[in-house]
Amino acid sequence: MKKKGNKKEILNREKMSTIPEVKTLIKIVIGIILILIIVYFLGGLLTGNIKLKKDEEKVEIQYSEILAEQTFKQPNSEYFVIFYNFDSSEKSLIDALSSDLSTIVSIYKVDLSKKFNLSYITNEKSNKKPTSSNELKIYGTTLIRIKNGKVINYVEGLSNIKEYTLGL
Repeated sequence: MKKKGNKKEILNREKMSTIPEVKTLIKIVIGIILILIIVYFLGGLLTGNIKLKKDEEKVEIQYSEILAEQTFKQPNSEYFVIFYNFDSSEKSLIDALSSDLSTIVSIYKVDLSKKFNLSYITNEKSNKKPTSSNELKIYGTTLIRIKNGKVINYVEGLSNIKEYTLGL
């Protein structure tokens, strides 16, 4: 009998024949992984879970709500400032009145329930002739008309504000 080769040669031949099989297996695994990644991204794009562009959020800056300390610091020469609790049951009526007033001149709103505005609220007599925000003493729902930095009208109470706005 003839020997085809010694043991080392036989092992080398076996290794040489398995190397292409291993390379093929690695290529198949990489191909499957790439296909899965492509399918994942396509599925995400189609369902909207993955977005290529960032959605631009429309930012709207509102200038109508101010803090009480800004009452005398508005850029307009004449404007209204209405003080009320934004969470009150009167809100819809006050918003309607504010809308009517805004056709005359600008109107600014102050939420009396905010902590920054609490120091301007009083349970006693209000100051109806303030000359600066330091002198503000607001008692409930109040409408102030300011012209050239001076208070020209000071109306307290929702019913009085309704009457005032109807007279304009």
